[in-house]
Amino acid sequence: MSCCSLPTHPKGIAGFVLRFSFGLSLLFVGLKHLMTVDGFSVFVAQDLGALAPLGQIWAYIYCVLLIAGGVLFVLGMYTDAAAWAAGIALGSIPVGMLLKPILGGVDLSAVMPAVHNTWIWILVYFFVVKSCCCGNECK
Repeated sequence: MSCCSLPTHPKGIAGFVLRFSFGLSLLFVGLKHLMTVDGFSVFVAQDLGALAPLGQIWAYIYCVLLIAGGVLFVLGMYTDAAAWAAGIALGSIPVGMLLKPILGGVDLSAVMPAVHNTWIWILVYFFVVKSCCCGNECK
């Protein structure tokens, strides 16, 4: 259920710092989006055509997923749930952003910076998840 106690090996320490700082980053981004959820939900739904109502609902779900994943990564608990929550939230960004040119006619170049930025987050997410094992879990 929980990651090991504080690591003593340099590789374990690096993994702990990565997991902890990534978790806090997810938590803070999720909280900020939730604090401005009215405007954020409009942005998410914008240019999604018939899927706009789903985009507005997804904005709330996305915030909760980021917060839950971030908290669980910080605490080192239920890392499987943390990986699902953060992964679904982060994975939804490039999918949603790339739907906008298809459904709403937005220029592809307008969404690509957000897509590229998210792929960096997803790469970090991969390394965080990869470092979230202890003892027999790593085998």
